[in-house]
Amino acid sequence: MTFARVHHYFYWRSKGVNVPEYFKNEGFSNVGIRVGLDVVNNRTALIQLGEVVNDSLRTGIILIIIYTAPR
Repeated sequence: MTFARVHHYFYWRSKGVNVPEYFKNEGFSNVGIRVGLDVVNNRTALIQLGEVVNDSLRTGIILIIIYTAPR
């Protein structure tokens, strides 16, 4: 989940698409989300991550949040 790319999630969410439900219907029970410094340093990105987490938990998807350190 990079701040520059997460807009796709919220675009489809604004169109009424439940993205976590889509993954669940495809047979996934867990999803990994890679996060980096943009989530740590950007309050908006952190809030958006919280929304993704809450949407996923409501759907029954288990999240694996993976921190990717800068190179």
